[in-house]
Amino acid sequence: MEANRRGQQRILITGGCGFIGSALVRWLFRNSSHELMIIDKLTYAAYPGAIEEAQRSDRVKMIETDIGDTDTVSEVIETFRPHAILHLAAETHVDRSIDNPLRFVETNVLGTARFLEVVRRYWQRLGSRESAFRFVQVSTDEVYGTLGNEGSFEESSPYLPNSPYAASKASADHLVRAWWKTYGLPVIFSHCCNNYGPYQFPEKLIPLMIWKGMKGEELPVYGTGQQVREWLYVDDSAEALARIAMDGEIGAIYHVSSHLSMSNLELVEMLAAQLEQVLPACVKGAIKARVVHVADRPGHDFRYAMSSTKVTEQLGWSPRITIQEGLEKTVRWYCEHVDFYQHCRSLGYNAERLGIHAASGNS
Repeated sequence: MEANRRGQQRILITGGCGFIGSALVRWLFRNSSHELMIIDKLTYAAYPGAIEEAQRSDRVKMIETDIGDTDTVSEVIETFRPHAILHLAAETHVDRSIDNPLRFVETNVLGTARFLEVVRRYWQRLGSRESAFRFVQVSTDEVYGTLGNEGSFEESSPYLPNSPYAASKASADHLVRAWWKTYGLPVIFSHCCNNYGPYQFPEKLIPLMIWKGMKGEELPVYGTGQQVREWLYVDDSAEALARIAMDGEIGAIYHVSSHLSMSNLELVEMLAAQLEQVLPACVKGAIKARVVHVADRPGHDFRYAMSSTKVTEQLGWSPRITIQEGLEKTVRWYCEHVDFYQHCRSLGYNAERLGIHAASGNS
């Protein structure tokens, strides 16, 4: 293509108003001269205000549409003519996938398949420039299933998804791989650990605990709270995705991980301590005492951990923000942006429990 890999490029991002997608848009806008095109369906978890600064620029454009709307998506791609596509559009919340699994199949599996076909037709018409194009499939550590007390997932680990969400993302990954192996579409895979930071819809653990702490409510922890996750500040995740898109090897799988593991209970207790520092003095000392244990999530994976040596050695990426710094920044942001919670409440969500159907199989 006419722009080299490190020069100005045209980058299309699906799901660019979502939590990680909007962080990627902000990072690229502030740290590059690339032109950006955002495709987003603007579902409940999207928040256009998260990219308001970028949208004021002529370098950034957004189209509201579904990735499965092949006519609209085809027109956008043919007009914008991207050098790279980062595919983040997806339904993402495990609890919601328990309540409505077919919605996840429709968006994450069928939507990805329809989107891939549009991208393939565009790529095949590029002629001599097609070798410079790349498609980044942004996936999750959850496709690998669960770990015991030791070890970590490698790039060669088998897929063993346990939730409808994880299965839908695994299915999407397999489709992307098939389009690479069958048609030659140049693809790269990214698998990330749990992200946190500003603008995350409060159905997820960290913003939910902050919201409940601010409202003076109990902080519910699933089961014993001993499930272990790795946590990565979303700006670090965005930088990793940008590096993978620009310099990643076609066909490669990159794990993006903080290597900082803790149990859900430990994390909630850290959040409670942060909230006690930020919130008014009248609630100090009371928040940690409000941690309660509730019925576990059906099929709840015990532990995730990934080796991310490859992305560090090949692309020079490593996390910049510590968990202490990241949690402090996150708590302060949500406490200073109560309007974000009000926006989420206006969509009909008021921090209620989701995904409580009883498990009928082995978990």
